Amino acid sequence: MSPSASSATSLANGVHEKHLDGLSQKILSTDLHASLPDELYCSPAVYQLERRAIFSKRWFLVSHKARYRSPGDYVQYEMGGFNFVVVKNKAESIVSFHNICR
Repeated sequence: MSPSASSATSLANGVHEKHLDGLSQKILSTDLHASLPDELYCSPAVYQLERRAIFSKRWFLVSHKARYRSPGDYVQYEMGGFNFVVVKNKAESIVSFHNICR
């Protein structure tokens, strides 16, 4: 089969869908000397996949309530490429905001 007749679709920086297929599956390789293709370590497409899979589906501890002593105290955070603000409001509750508008 010629390289142009490959069934895998190229995403970015030479990364193909066939390389991403096994990332979400728990499969152990039988080849102990095999490693992931080099492109997976520096590909923007893989970074975006990992960012969505890890940072957008889990709760993360970012601070302790002692950091917010009076209403209006806030801290801005960036985690996994997502920016958000944690603030103590007038009702003395600690709330957070994330701009999801594109």
